[in-house]
Amino acid sequence: MSLHKYIRYVLIAVCVMLLSSSRLPAEELSFIPAGETEPEPYLLEKPNSIEKGKRHPLIIYLHGRGQGHKFQWLSREFAAFRMMAAERGYYVLIPHLGTDHWMNARTRVVLTELLDKTVKSNPIDPAQVHLMGMSMGGGGSLIYTMHNRDRVRSVCNIFGVTDYTRFWQQRPRYNKSMSEALGGTPETKPEVYEAQSVMKHLDKLRTLPVLLLHGDADTVVPVDQSKRFVMAMMQGKHKVTYNEVKGGKHLMSFLNGLEEEILDFFDTNTSTK
Repeated sequence: MSLHKYIRYVLIAVCVMLLSSSRLPAEELSFIPAGETEPEPYLLEKPNSIEKGKRHPLIIYLHGRGQGHKFQWLSREFAAFRMMAAERGYYVLIPHLGTDHWMNARTRVVLTELLDKTVKSNPIDPAQVHLMGMSMGGGGSLIYTMHNRDRVRSVCNIFGVTDYTRFWQQRPRYNKSMSEALGGTPETKPEVYEAQSVMKHLDKLRTLPVLLLHGDADTVVPVDQSKRFVMAMMQGKHKVTYNEVKGGKHLMSFLNGLEEEILDFFDTNTSTK
């Protein structure tokens, strides 16, 4: 291990200890979406310092498939990122939205309602909203933005799906989950799968700064899901940055060591005017 990596790991460990001893837990909240009867849970993390009259940027974090909103965000692997985001003045919204939503139509509506509610209830600048997620959440961050381009400032997609029809063919073990969320298969609902695949709608992401992070040892979401997307974005002269992590696997610990890169990306795309 290089000295640089060793120092980074030590700093992460220190952050974890500081977080567990000094940071308040994320606030657990819920609301009932319009037209529904069951409460939708979510977490909200606030900045360390909230200045009177200042409106803060917001990061929306979307969790992976089969997991809940607490599983990743409250894990040890995310402790350093939580501390750094709070120090840099970010609010962070962590919605639940279901364990297998695949950012379907219902999910997009609920997330928009929750975003509006959160911005209205807190000193958040609606023009400084960033999306971030892992796996299903990473792809979901791009899908939501594709359908709500005016609501999102930038996106960080961590090993997410960019082409749903291709992923259906690549990883059949997720077919049942996807078909239930999307109301059918690529054969019975081709228009739905096309609407979920950002590869088919790159024009809707024009001018959007996108950061993609993927490991070359990922055995869940093939790395070509990111490579093909990045190549197409670059050909279209879109604003895309790609970091393929050598030896990186499809794990929550993938985040460790990349916290600064992600937050620097959001900082760069947050207006200070």
